[in-house]
Parts: sequence; C-alpha cells; structure tokens
Amino acid sequence: MPRKLRELIDYPSSHIHIVCRGNNQKKIFRKKQDFQKFLSILIEAKKRFRFFIFTLSLMPNHYHLQIQLREDTVSDIMHFINFRYAKYINHVYDSSGHLFQDRFYASHIKDENYFMEVSRYIHRNADRAHLVTAPEDYFWSSFVIYYQKCYPKNRKSIVLSEKKLFQIVDAEEFLNIFCGKQPQKSDFCDYVQFVKEEIDEEKIKKIIEPKME
Repeated sequence: MPRKLRELIDYPSSHIHIVCRGNNQKKIFRKKQDFQKFLSILIEAKKRFRFFIFTLSLMPNHYHLQIQLREDTVSDIMHFINFRYAKYINHVYDSSGHLFQDRFYASHIKDENYFMEVSRYIHRNADRAHLVTAPEDYFWSSFVIYYQKCYPKNRKSIVLSEKKLFQIVDAEEFLNIFCGKQPQKSDFCDYVQFVKEEIDEEKIKKIIEPKME
C-alpha cells in the first residue's frame, strides 16, 4: 500500500475497506480448518489491537474486511494478521514463498454511501460468486451474525465458525453508525433486508470496484 495512502487512513476513527488476494489468484483457504485458523487469528488481533471489525468475508482466494481504526495503524494490524496466517499455511502445507499478492489493498471509506454499499458488497460476495444461494448460508461471512440477530428462532446448531464470528464482529457498533442510534432487533432486520435487496451492478462498478483497481 503506498505510503501516502497509509498516512491518510492511519488515524483514529478511520473507516477502511481491506482486500487481500492470493498470489497469482491462488487459493489462500484450502480446507475448512484454514478458515477456522484465520478466524482464530482475527480473535487474537482483536485482543492485541484496538479496532472494530464491522463486516468480513473469507473467499477461497481472497478476503474482505471492513474495519474502523481506534488507536493502532492498519499496517500493524494487517502485518499481524497476514504474517501469522502465512506462517500457518507454510507450516501446514510445507510450502514457501508469498501467500498474498502484494501487501494488501486498503480504501478509505469517506462517505455514507460507500460505507453502506461496501458492507453489502462484502456480505454478498459469496452468493454473487455462486458459492451459496443466499448470503446467510455462507459460514465464512459476518452476515450470519447480522442474520441471527434478526432471526434468532431460526438458529440451527451453532457451528464453530459462528461462535468465533460472535467474538470478532462488532455488529452493534456498525448498526449504531448505519441507523444512527442504539440498534434494536428491528434495525438488524432492516439491515438484513438492505443486504438481500437486488444489487445494482452499475452502482457497484461506480462506487466500489474502481477503488479496488
């Protein structure tokens, strides 16, 4: 990430969209255990650094995070996460070399429209890629947390990924910003409805994807 951009976003309260891609588009998550390990590393990062994670999606060859800084820099946080995960992958698969393409992509979220749309973009990653038919069915996304807050009676047995996501995702803080007040169950339901609305692909191309180039 260019130094000027790091200087722009490395201050308290910055909202940032982060993307890390596998080197040469290769998979960074090969097995279920890899996803679980990454979530465990995020839990470690939340204990070590002061920052919020609002949304996340772990895809086979990349991942998204939507975060808000509090005290620590995005560079320190991402170095901790990616270094530990790359070390794990190299050990488990007896591999070497770069796991990730470059360092990481980071975009400063500077307006309400981008804040809302990037959250939906992240939560719809899996079904847009045809990995699942509905976003709430993807275990490796923070959307399952927001969905369960709206539909608690629809809970099946809680999978390990969901237990970890509850420790990672700052859902109440996110919705406090999203709806401008202390969130109630109805606010989670409104957000779920917002995410599940049909995506305007032209809007995505205009608002989000140019920032990822």
